[in-house]
Amino acid sequence: MTAAGLREDAWRPLLESEDDDYLVYPIIAFCEDEAGRPLLELSPRDRETLRADAPDQIAGAVLDLAEHWGRRPKTPPPQPIVRAGPKVGRNDPCPCGSGKKHKKCCGA
Repeated sequence: MTAAGLREDAWRPLLESEDDDYLVYPIIAFCEDEAGRPLLELSPRDRETLRADAPDQIAGAVLDLAEHWGRRPKTPPPQPIVRAGPKVGRNDPCPCGSGKKHKKCCGA
């Protein structure tokens, strides 16, 4: 929430939204005001449940917020496998130097 405080004008529409305000609940649930009082009124049982689920809840909330802002991290494309040397055929001699065919040695 400290980061949100740096750009209050940008975050205000989300915090005041009736449709998307739930996105920040898992994060706000652990915030306190200047006097040390929780920002969200929760029963002790609900607070304990939220605390137990915090790692999953906060991680999910961060991804949901990123998606909300249109900045969901993209998965990098898979990298092609690059061979260091030429491909060894099944019936070629094994490159380990055993003298056996590749299919009977390291290719098995």
